[in-house]
Amino acid sequence: MLDRGRTEALQALLRRDQGHLRDALEKLEFGLRFLDAKAPDRPGFLLEKGRLHRRLGNPERAVKALTEAAETVPARADPRLLLRIRLELGSALCEMGRYEEARSLPALPPAAGGEQERMRLVCLEGRIAAGAGRPEEAEAALRRAHQAFQAGPSSQQMAADLALLSLEVAALCAREERRTGLREVTGMIQELSASPALGREAAATLKLFCRLAGQDKLSADRAARFAEDFSKSSSRG
Repeated sequence: MLDRGRTEALQALLRRDQGHLRDALEKLEFGLRFLDAKAPDRPGFLLEKGRLHRRLGNPERAVKALTEAAETVPARADPRLLLRIRLELGSALCEMGRYEEARSLPALPPAAGGEQERMRLVCLEGRIAAGAGRPEEAEAALRRAHQAFQAGPSSQQMAADLALLSLEVAALCAREERRTGLREVTGMIQELSASPALGREAAATLKLFCRLAGQDKLSADRAARFAEDFSKSSSRG
């Protein structure tokens, strides 16, 4: 039965990679029925279930799956697994506006994950601060993430996380009429839009944002919509 559960779950990952997300989710949920609650690979499959729910626009169900994943991770699990669960769970909570819950997630060991994953965690921390209305903390996280992004090779996921954080900090600056902060963030977004690590559609969105900001046509509501739309597209990408 355990082998059947793992087989179904692994087939689900194949369907996911082929772009059949709903099919993958159904197969993964079916496979999880056969896995014991203490099966060592169950948390990893629950992580994938949470990711699929996020990509399908179901953050509430994602939070449920990811919370279960976090609760069932063995004490001696790979720290990278803990970090990946934390990133997905925190992001799903942010999508639902539950910033204080995201902020209260358990701290991770300093050595958890690699440099790129730690940078993504900084982006998440910045998003939480921006959503909770703490501009100085959000801007400090953005500067740290931006410097790390410039320091070495970057993945498309890193670029997307940094872009989302930048837009959310910009929206916060626009809402609070922090013009100096908005100009600084817009400069970072302009630089990021030229990065080869960013997808074409995402780069076009950032360039449009910068053009509107440069023409002083970026209201607080419009800046917030940029961040909201980018969040939805990046979680489903």
